[in-house]
Amino acid sequence: MKTYTLSFPVNAPDGGTITELTLRRLKAKEMKAVDLSPADGKVGGILKYVAIMSNVPLAVMDELDAADALQIVGEAADFLAPGTGATPSS
Repeated sequence: MKTYTLSFPVNAPDGGTITELTLRRLKAKEMKAVDLSPADGKVGGILKYVAIMSNVPLAVMDELDAADALQIVGEAADFLAPGTGATPSS
């Protein structure tokens, strides 16, 4: 597990505030269930995985500040398999 503190917190669907995302490893069945389309691009596709990894609705990913979104994509790369568009950090 890895926790990322958002530089720009976002509103949660329940009315609260999300200040951090805790990422966990994905299961293969979760990756298979994600519908990736070319329109998502690499970042959009990875953010779909991040929503599952952090147990938040996909709509929360849409509200992330761009700086947080790019940083969290990098953080998530360590958990993603080759072929997802992510590259593990060193």
